[in-house]
Amino acid sequence: TKRLQLDFLAQSAAILQAQKVMANLLRVQSDWGWKGLIPWLRLRPTLQPDSEAIALIDNANLSHSLAVFAGALFRANLHGTLLKTLYDNIVSFLANQREGYLAFVDSRFGVFRATYDKGSQQFDSYADRFGSEVRATIPFLVTYFGLPASVWDNLIHTVSRYLTQKGRMVETFSAFDGGGFQYFWPLLRSPEEALPKIGEMLLNALLIHSDFREKKGLPGFVSASSLPEGGYSGRLFHAGRWMREWSRC
Repeated sequence: TKRLQLDFLAQSAAILQAQKVMANLLRVQSDWGWKGLIPWLRLRPTLQPDSEAIALIDNANLSHSLAVFAGALFRANLHGTLLKTLYDNIVSFLANQREGYLAFVDSRFGVFRATYDKGSQQFDSYADRFGSEVRATIPFLVTYFGLPASVWDNLIHTVSRYLTQKGRMVETFSAFDGGGFQYFWPLLRSPEEALPKIGEMLLNALLIHSDFREKKGLPGFVSASSLPEGGYSGRLFHAGRWMREWSRC
């Protein structure tokens, strides 16, 4: 839209990159997808699936990001002119995913399953915690894809407490692994800080992570990360070691 000026990326280059990404996503969806949802990917040396697993949370966050992008194109009135093909590709990619998201809704509990293995054709675990990086994306999925409201209404809410170095007991909602990304990732797309109850809990989470970082002499907040030896871990640190689950709310 030219409202954001970046020294390292011209608008024309950004458009080309976006078009390339969408072309690759549509190819992955067609070649390796399951009901429109895609597996984890390896980008080097060539684009290929990393496993047979289809992850609900990662697909959902991708869908939400693409929808935000499409909305920006629409608001800038570029969806019907210069970037019509790019906009249409995003809309097509999202439309292809509806069947997959419906399949991920557990008929017994009304919440999302966490992963689906294409090899075994089995679901595993549940994406049923409020304290997750997909928290702000679930209402989008319900609205955009017409999913049952139970995937939001039936989320598990728990509260954790943390004692700061100054002796203050601070409460926030429990995150599944206690990682910073599970608290703050949703802020990339949703203004949760403006919601009174959630905003207060997020401020408390910021205080907790800041205090723990200072106490342990860490360079930043503990969170999911790529590993020096290769690979990735979302469970470098478990919430139970530093925040005690206190009660269901």
